Amino acid sequence: MVRVVAVLLALALHADAFQVAPRHRVTSRRKGYSTRPTGWGVALSAAGPVGRRKESLPFGPGRFGPGVFEGPSSLVDERGSCGVGFIAQPGKPPSHDVITRACGALGCMEHRGACAADGKSGDGSGILTDIPWALAEEDVPAVKEARAAGRPVGAGMIFMSRDADQVSAVKGVVEEAAEASGFSVLGWRAVPVDPSVLGEASAETVPTIEQVFVAPLERLVGEDPEDLTKLFEETARDDVSEEATASGASPLERALYLLRRRLRGITDERGFDQDWCYCCSFSSRTITYKGMVAAVDLPRFYKDLTNDKMVASFAIYHRRFSTNTMPKWPLAQPMRMLGHNGEINTLLGNVNWMRARASAQSNCDIGDILDRAGVEDGGDLLVECDTTFNVDLGPVVDTSFSDSANLDSIVELYHKSGRRLDEALMLTVPTAFENGRLSAGPQGEDAAVLDFHKFHSTLQEAWDGPALLVFSDGKMVGAKLDRNGLRPARVTQLKDGTVYMMSETGVVPLDEAEVVSKQRLGPGEMLTVDLVTGDLKTDAQVKREIAAQQPWDKRVKATQVQVPRLDPGSELEADEAEVLVRQAAFGWGTEDVGICVADMATSGIEATFSMGDDAPLSCLSNIPQTPYNYFRQRFAQVTNP
Repeated sequence: MVRVVAVLLALALHADAFQVAPRHRVTSRRKGYSTRPTGWGVALSAAGPVGRRKESLPFGPGRFGPGVFEGPSSLVDERGSCGVGFIAQPGKPPSHDVITRACGALGCMEHRGACAADGKSGDGSGILTDIPWALAEEDVPAVKEARAAGRPVGAGMIFMSRDADQVSAVKGVVEEAAEASGFSVLGWRAVPVDPSVLGEASAETVPTIEQVFVAPLERLVGEDPEDLTKLFEETARDDVSEEATASGASPLERALYLLRRRLRGITDERGFDQDWCYCCSFSSRTITYKGMVAAVDLPRFYKDLTNDKMVASFAIYHRRFSTNTMPKWPLAQPMRMLGHNGEINTLLGNVNWMRARASAQSNCDIGDILDRAGVEDGGDLLVECDTTFNVDLGPVVDTSFSDSANLDSIVELYHKSGRRLDEALMLTVPTAFENGRLSAGPQGEDAAVLDFHKFHSTLQEAWDGPALLVFSDGKMVGAKLDRNGLRPARVTQLKDGTVYMMSETGVVPLDEAEVVSKQRLGPGEMLTVDLVTGDLKTDAQVKREIAAQQPWDKRVKATQVQVPRLDPGSELEADEAEVLVRQAAFGWGTEDVGICVADMATSGIEATFSMGDDAPLSCLSNIPQTPYNYFRQRFAQVTNP
């Protein structure tokens, strides 16, 4: 111990010899050290700070930074969570200024992410925003013609292999999947990029990045042809309908979702490597620009982001700190609908439950359950469930992807199946409730919200964080904290209606005289901004609005049986020897009785313990064990807090 303290003290006194790249976290994920800090290892230097832009340092190559705490920069400047936020400008014409401010905010989040020793290759940065139709129409004339004729158009951002033959094969599969889904490919657009800003690690794996544009055919040509009249009509009203924000995805969005899922199914069936074809997004409203680049380099790499013709009414930005997966281009965020700061520490259970539902699909009569609950659209939901686990559409969850990617996939599934996006977040990342009460809010006012959570608690297990989730479907943008509430989420609204949600304040310079309100989200809370009407809805407004959609109390009574508490009856008397025999027969030891049973008997609640447990595995024990001792609960599956 003395030696360890001495070494730490020496390092603190001679910190100049161990300079870490500015705003990079000191982390070693591999055995030993490499030249890659924060996502891959620590960079050591005896000649000053490591980094390509020394002039950007907020302080010189000395020992201490400008923060509140004094000490070696490797200790006081350490950061370990993603940076995320959004800028929404509802009720105003889309502008390039939204993109510019989002890129600026993203650049200020560099200290939240991880970067290689080359100072360029990052764990991931990205922006989810409106589709740049002006650029698409300029480069793909067929898109301009289709939109001028009033035809709905969808856009996909696709990562493909750098091999020309493989790119050609992927494009052929995309066109095949589009035709099978009732679409025709209008054309492809090579996304303008500047590879010179990439670091060594990201340049080695940079994909071919192109956008594909599709439009629906006169009639669907899949297995079940369907008239697209309704699709055309609803899509034509897509940008002006106020009612559309209070419902699930439009028919066009659902069709594009199935197209993307079918594309994954075909590529899996034919043995395509996932690196050959990955859809960052496929929508008629939103698009995702992301990659393994430092936050400040994202607009330098993607030239569209600095083009004045690219305008938007909102933008979600994200700087990634990879925790449970090695950095990859597809795993950069935002995903297709979410930007996630934190971890999903119930990941394996969530994934296993989704797979269990798939295997039980042929034996479980979901329609009967929904009918008994009084859900009028049970038939439609049953059809959606059938497509959920259709092998031709690829997997819904994928353990090779990150926790954020899997959660995004489930939320997207709920939304495309008819749920509102904020409703999908409510049921997957629920508010805490216990003993018939919510963790916050008057019981009388939130009774309907409580019934909503009770009904869904038996149908969808919680995806527990810590997690801050920022989400959008192109008509609504919002943010939500999980019930642990361990991630910062600060919201500022200006007089002109512009809303900023940030992991931390100060990433966007604001005139305080223009600020109307400031707030922060608490555990389980959320807020949304309606991009059509401009309404900013608080946590209570959103949840009560959703809870009022259905009589959830009746659904609970129709589908759940409340087991009454048993009367303990009179005390049983037994001599000490007999009690000892019974305890031994049931595998109870001294610790079980003294720690578990005694605590539960006196407090009336389940006993809690620290993470330490030095008991041998039951399968290796020489002493007979009870069945439940053979099972272990996995905690902190992504990171160890």
